[in-house]
Amino acid sequence: MIRSAELDDEHLTDDGGLEPIVWVENAGYPVDILERYPTVSVKEQKENTGYLVTKIGTLSKHPNEADAVEDEIETYVCHCWNFVTEHLPKFNEGATPADISACKHIESVDKSARAMNDQGQQQLADTPVSSE
Repeated sequence: MIRSAELDDEHLTDDGGLEPIVWVENAGYPVDILERYPTVSVKEQKENTGYLVTKIGTLSKHPNEADAVEDEIETYVCHCWNFVTEHLPKFNEGATPADISACKHIESVDKSARAMNDQGQQQLADTPVSSE
């Protein structure tokens, strides 16, 4: 099924880039854009909204402390409001790109992000439910 949506431009730069990438760069981390994925948030009784998910290469530690090969990581950023407010770490408080977590748009393009979020959820009960 093909879905269309209007691209949400709230967290895009004037040249069409993603503000979250700029924020990672402004925190002093190198960024290589590896892949881009358009995603669509399907909404009932509203227009669908489009977002861009971008896979980036960067470092898990600040460049002054990092080994350029050992500390190389790949992660995703999205320009949706939820990612910007809930999943993008606060670099000014000592966080690094390794602390980035996945919003639902990132999960839709990256199965390993979805699995990591699933593993982070707590088990509902310590004992199995009986079928009596």
